[in-house]
Amino acid sequence: MLMREMDATRNIRNIHEAQAIHYNVTSTYATTLAELCGSNERGLSGNICTGEDRGYVFTLASSAPANGYTIDARPKTPGSSGRWFFYSDQNLLIHESDKGPANTNSPLRQ
Repeated sequence: MLMREMDATRNIRNIHEAQAIHYNVTSTYATTLAELCGSNERGLSGNICTGEDRGYVFTLASSAPANGYTIDARPKTPGSSGRWFFYSDQNLLIHESDKGPANTNSPLRQ
């Protein structure tokens, strides 16, 4: 489980990097993971493009007019595929919760 949780936070960092590249090109943040997949040599690739990777489900949302975004990462099977829920946004901080979905008020990941 620990490795899956570490992979989830790595995927969140990769999404942040892909969003930065997307923003530099378009002046807006992507609203879906699909927009970040394969769009350039530094785009996302692999299972994360489906929204699911190594026991975690990832959701990317963007506010209109795409001047911010949120990332939600939840274990597909809480307690089995992962214990921690993660939340992050354009501020690049990763929040975590073991009680349910994380949000901006959840403790920061150490």
